[in-house]
Amino acid sequence: MKHSSIRKPISILLSLLMVLSVFGGLAFSASAASSGTYDGFSWTLNDDGALTFTGSGYLGQDDPWYRKGEITSISATGAIEQINRDAFYGNQNVTSYTVESTTDLKISQDAFFVYSGSKMETITITAPKITLNNNLYFNYDEPMELIFNGDVYVNPGAFSHICNLSVHFNGDLYLLIPAGYYVFSGPGANELQSWYNSRVEEQLSHPEHQEDYERELSEILAYADEQGCTYTKYEEETTELLNEETIGLVFGSTYVAAQPNCGENGTKAYYVGAGVWSDSVGDFVDTYYLYENGNYRLVTADDLVMAPTGEHDYTDVDWAYADAKNHARTCTVCGQTAYEAHDVIVKGAGDADCTNEGYTGDEFCSVCGAKLSEGTIIPAKGHTTAIVGAKEATATEDGYTGDEVCTVCGETIKTGNVIPATGEPTPDAPTDEPTNNNKGGWDFISKLFSWLTELFNMFSRWIQK
Repeated sequence: MKHSSIRKPISILLSLLMVLSVFGGLAFSASAASSGTYDGFSWTLNDDGALTFTGSGYLGQDDPWYRKGEITSISATGAIEQINRDAFYGNQNVTSYTVESTTDLKISQDAFFVYSGSKMETITITAPKITLNNNLYFNYDEPMELIFNGDVYVNPGAFSHICNLSVHFNGDLYLLIPAGYYVFSGPGANELQSWYNSRVEEQLSHPEHQEDYERELSEILAYADEQGCTYTKYEEETTELLNEETIGLVFGSTYVAAQPNCGENGTKAYYVGAGVWSDSVGDFVDTYYLYENGNYRLVTADDLVMAPTGEHDYTDVDWAYADAKNHARTCTVCGQTAYEAHDVIVKGAGDADCTNEGYTGDEFCSVCGAKLSEGTIIPAKGHTTAIVGAKEATATEDGYTGDEVCTVCGETIKTGNVIPATGEPTPDAPTDEPTNNNKGGWDFISKLFSWLTELFNMFSRWIQK
């Protein structure tokens, strides 16, 4: 009994020591820093989870830090030439990754690939020249930033499999287009480009599947023809400096041109990227990106809104004919077209007169200068005549039939004729002489004399004419 009572406390003490030794060993292993060298790199993993390494060469999947859950940040410096595929695969707890290379750096496909649940917030790559392989595959649940310090050269679709990613290019961005590559434009271009890029990726990864690639390429081009989508094949390897509109080739996103409006809200130029799952909607929803000052950043729909610019700007924009009733001009800011009624004036009008035709005139707009309608001819009115200068003949004076004259224009239409004097005698005055019994004979002689005299006068006038 005595030995038994002693053994019991001892066994309890030993058990406590074993538990303490286990927990003490765990605490030590978790807090102790580790370091080493591998393939030209010296590395240190601190007890706070910060992995730092320096050296030169390639960073690959088989390095000692591969899938180490305790790593919270990674920093690398030196002459780093390449980051291999899946180099940091499975490091779910890493929040920041920084590379500063003194030499040109190549980043392979899926170099930063992780499954859903990554805590990555920022990746910063610095090098004189950074070349990105096709499809880097950034698939993160939470928004993150990718920062490039240096000129970046990318293959088409290099960022086509990204979600929740904003990219900052602190240098020029160039597109490396391989020989034989197709670029699509027009209806359905984004979907076709993504489809084609996925086949290019497959062909690059598995060159032995060339026949399958060529067969599916034929299907893609046939579908493009059906959709009315055009495509260009690059016969030689080409390097192009990307701009606001062409950067969508890298991100596999659709470019939407700016839609400003002077009187209402408009939108900035933006891109529609890959959809992300929304618990509230219960489906995938579009992601929106802006490309400003070298930054391709994830934004919300509210960030796309552009406030009204104020008054329309028609600087150096003339009114132009729009239709039979209006002329129009377009605002240089928002592209909205304003309409205004023609200011009608008449040119070339003239009244008709007695002998000449008139014209109603052509209608023009005094603002846009357009000819709106043609006039019609007004027939000549013709003369309105009256007899002017007519008088009757007397015994001693000629008369005149009168001239036919237009009362409107005063033109003499027809000249009148002279009416000869009548030559009729003036009645004899009464006399006090006694009555002559031979009066009848003398009267005959007197009348005969008068008749001969008149005949002589008429003959004389006829001779004078």
